[in-house]
Amino acid sequence: MAEVTADGSHLTYSDGLWQGSITAASSAGSYTVNIRAKDAANNVAESTAAYTVVAPTGGLGVGISPMSTTVTAPATINYNIRIKSTENIDDIIRVYVSMDGLSSSYHMPLTWFNWTEKTVKLSAGSETVIPLTLNIPSDAAGKKAFRIKAESILWTSKAQGTAVITIS
Repeated sequence: MAEVTADGSHLTYSDGLWQGSITAASSAGSYTVNIRAKDAANNVAESTAAYTVVAPTGGLGVGISPMSTTVTAPATINYNIRIKSTENIDDIIRVYVSMDGLSSSYHMPLTWFNWTEKTVKLSAGSETVIPLTLNIPSDAAGKKAFRIKAESILWTSKAQGTAVITIS
């Protein structure tokens, strides 16, 4: 059986990958990690891999299109949810539908939405558009609203946007 270490930390072979944890440098900059593999016959191979430590900066933005609309029930509204990163790191973003902070009279059932939560990978400085469909039943009426919240899984960035629907 082979033994693999990265900067002296033992790695475990699982699902076709050598996996484990090392303690990365705490200061921003470019570094290398030393990798050493030894097989059952004590043959040794060594290599290095480069990595970069960055101090995260930037944030997220959420756009909802259309932001305001008027419909007659029953109706289907197709939205484009735009998540924009000004972060300097590649990130994983949790995007979800929320009624938090809205007056209860504006709330609508989450079952009207074709999804209520997604996880998206977002490269530094990029954006993505996520389609969202809202199906309004025939017995609905009044002014309704919802929020789309986006929260970084890897850092502290978060953002939200709000859409309003007038249903007659």
